[in-house]
Amino acid sequence: MARLGDGWFASAYNTTPELFEAARNALPAGFPNALVTMWTWITEDASEAERMLRDVLAPILKREPDALRDQLCIGSPEHCAELLSRYARAGCERVHLWPLGDEPRQLELAAGAVLPAVDG
Repeated sequence: MARLGDGWFASAYNTTPELFEAARNALPAGFPNALVTMWTWITEDASEAERMLRDVLAPILKREPDALRDQLCIGSPEHCAELLSRYARAGCERVHLWPLGDEPRQLELAAGAVLPAVDG
């Protein structure tokens, strides 16, 4: 892949920051990378986040909500910033957010409440 490709995309709902880092370390130094399919629903309302996870996303992906909960940006801005910070520390160069709806509002929340808090 590194010889023929020009970068690597990892799927957020199929990895963790730790697995991402291990896979990235197997690539040549400086090989571009990104995290895609980072399903996103930013909200301070824990019941709303749980509803989006259980009733919307888990059925689409045919996965158990508990298996997805800690892998995706579904929840509070603090949860999302912490998760993205872990990916940044793992060497992730870009993240492609995928809002579950209300895209303008979700991108506004990501830009205003989440991304400024990402450390890494």
